[in-house]
Amino acid sequence: MGVVIGETCIIGDDVMIYQGVTLGGTGKVGGKRHPTVEDRVMVGAGAKIIGNITLGHDSKVGAGAIVIRNVDPYVTVVSPPAYPVRDKSMKMSNLCMGGKERWTREEVQGIQKGKISLDKANIVNRSKKKEEKEA
Repeated sequence: MGVVIGETCIIGDDVMIYQGVTLGGTGKVGGKRHPTVEDRVMVGAGAKIIGNITLGHDSKVGAGAIVIRNVDPYVTVVSPPAYPVRDKSMKMSNLCMGGKERWTREEVQGIQKGKISLDKANIVNRSKKKEEKEA
């Protein structure tokens, strides 16, 4: 299994790209249409990074992930479609609401379907709503 790197792809220093990775374009636009991979990024086996997006420095992409949106620095993304599970720039061990260590099946499905937003404010709001519901 080889690695596919598109012609307009930019790859930084100290990047680890495992087997079967695709850094591809969408084919819908001219000019810059492939990903930019910043310094010290790790891309797991079989991951697909598609389009003119940026993988921020020190980020990680899990094996088999399909990434179609920018990944912030220090963030780990997994699962198709890729969503953040850890942000080293935050004080929490991951982005789960209230600092939980695991996602529930319903949360994962909601994230994958785009019904749950991962912005920090939404995580706090969901946590408060859950506490109010239980009370």
